[in-house]
Order: sequence, then structure tokens, then C-alpha cells
Amino acid sequence: MTRSADKLKKKIGDLDIEIVEADVMDYSSLTKALEGCDIAYYLIHSMEGASAKEWKKFAERDRKAAENFSKAATECNVDRIIYLGGLIHANETSNSSNISEHMKSRIEVCKILSTSSSKVTIFRAAVILGAGGASYKMLRYLVKALEVDQTKGKTFDIGGPDTLNYKEMMLRYSKIINKSS
Repeated sequence: MTRSADKLKKKIGDLDIEIVEADVMDYSSLTKALEGCDIAYYLIHSMEGASAKEWKKFAERDRKAAENFSKAATECNVDRIIYLGGLIHANETSNSSNISEHMKSRIEVCKILSTSSSKVTIFRAAVILGAGGASYKMLRYLVKALEVDQTKGKTFDIGGPDTLNYKEMMLRYSKIINKSS
């Protein structure tokens, strides 16, 4: 599903993929796209906002998109939704002052999708950096999830042993690639 089928066709070429044009902000196009769909991947994510006012709009757009998707998935009897969200500490909640507006929105989207009648599989991943195709590996796990019935209705945290803020990650990465901090 894409908002622009023509753009996507140009990017993927002649792959044997059914492309459906829809927009999560347009409920009627979304129900048409999900009609007859058993499993849907929710990889929709707004990432906008330089000011607090703009961030509020970003969260509102994410909320509306998730509400539309959840409602349409229920209406269309989608069996499963597989969602890629963000990894947070176990003691953090969406109301915590330690969590960015971006992560609060990711948590809210997760909760909204879980209100659908679909079984929701949630992968919560940290920032993935480095050579060797970590993003490819992540996609592979998302695809495998549809083949493993034991993932239905479950949440999986995908992180490493270290908890780092963005500054610490950037400093470590700059050291690895021999760049001064």
C-alpha cells in the first residue's frame, strides 16, 4: 500500500507485487486497501516537527492514522497486524517526562493498533546502526513473523545489552570510524 502507486512502481520495477493505492488519513481508501487482507504490516510513521507546535501536529497525525488503520482492520477482518515500534525502558510509560514526544507517539500507536480485533505482533526495536545490513535483518524478522503462529498477539523487544542515549551512540560511532568528537 502506498499513497503513490506510480512512484512505487518506478522504484521496484517489474516485481510480482500487488500495489494498492491508499492513504491512512482517508478511511474509505484504507478499507478498500485492506479488504480481503489477512495480515497487514504497519510501517507507517510520521517524523516531523521542529517546534513543540509542529510535534503536536505530528502526534495527532500518527494518532489519526493508527485509529483509521485499527478501525479499518477490524471492519475488514484482518487477522494480524505486525507493527514495528520503538524500544523503551521497562519502567517508562507514555506519560514519563523522560520519553521524547516521538517515543510517546510510538507507544500510543501501539496501544491504538491493539484496540483492533486483529492479533497484533509488536516488535520494539532500538536504533539500528552499522554495516552488515541490520535493516535487512530486521525486515527478515518481520517477514518471518507471519510464518510463526506463536508470535500472534505478542510483543518482542529487540535491543542489545547496552542502553545509550543518542549522544553516547554518536560518540561511540565516531570513535569506531576514527572521527573526532
